[in-house]
Amino acid sequence: MKGLKSLEAAINDYLRGKASLGGAAEEAGMSYCDFREELRRRGILSKRKAGLT
Repeated sequence: MKGLKSLEAAINDYLRGKASLGGAAEEAGMSYCDFREELRRRGILSKRKAGLT
């Protein structure tokens, strides 16, 4: 992971529709799965939305 600021920027880009989930993960320097898990941890992405049902 690049750092907290890049993670926050990536999350904001994802929420604003400026980046896809994969693109935001790359921006944050994280794997897709780790980024998705971080969003779930923050309550931004539910298991159902993440396709983990």
